[in-house]
Amino acid sequence: MKEKEYQGLMGHPVPYRSGIKSRFIGKFSFTESVWLSIGLYFTYILFRYTPQLLPDPALGRLHTVIPLAIAAFMAFAEHPEMKVPFSTFVLLKIKHYYRKKQFFFR
Repeated sequence: MKEKEYQGLMGHPVPYRSGIKSRFIGKFSFTESVWLSIGLYFTYILFRYTPQLLPDPALGRLHTVIPLAIAAFMAFAEHPEMKVPFSTFVLLKIKHYYRKKQFFFR
């Protein structure tokens, strides 16, 4: 299709039709922002309530950034075969596991 067909009424590109990634906060999309904010929240909770593991101030609290690393992986990683974000892949797997199943044997 031509570029003019991808533009809305006001002449701006429509993100869901043109492949343009929508921006929510800075350069992050809405789902990336949500995942990163969840990771930052749990990092803050761990930082506040868990003690230092090593005497070094920088490496002593390295375990508190684990939730942020997991959230960043869920926000930015992509499944190699399905080409969907990893968070979508995990949610689809959970839905598949808990869906109603019908068995055809006695």
